Amino acid sequence: MPLLGGATIGGRKGSDQDQILNLADSSNHLLALVQNSKFALDKTTFCDLHRIVARNDALEWGAFRGEGDEVHFTSDVALGEKGRYTPLPTIAGAPQLNRVFAAGAHALIEQVPMHSNAAVRSSCSARCSGFSSTATSVRRAS
Repeated sequence: MPLLGGATIGGRKGSDQDQILNLADSSNHLLALVQNSKFALDKTTFCDLHRIVARNDALEWGAFRGEGDEVHFTSDVALGEKGRYTPLPTIAGAPQLNRVFAAGAHALIEQVPMHSNAAVRSSCSARCSGFSSTATSVRRAS
């Protein structure tokens, strides 16, 4: 299977390749936003980036959990010897996730002088808070 620059991943599943290409696409999109001074630390930008990075990999992509068709599933994340992590529950309309995201974005904007630093911290914070169902990989039948 061809990958970035024509290289292949020997013995890897096509879904692995898709994830790598999605990460590359989302990184390029983020870089373009920053370079063109169009990056905003807001929900629209976050969901646009998630729409790219989680394309065909998450239950739903480009929205917070609870804002799409799935309004009940909350994914746990296995932490090996450390146990499990369960994010905020999935609730229709995602009221808790929207409040937490807005508060986190506001804190980053107030405390981090450069938007590019805020973008990196936002990504880390979002993954830890489980705003989306990216942690649960669901693939379509090929």
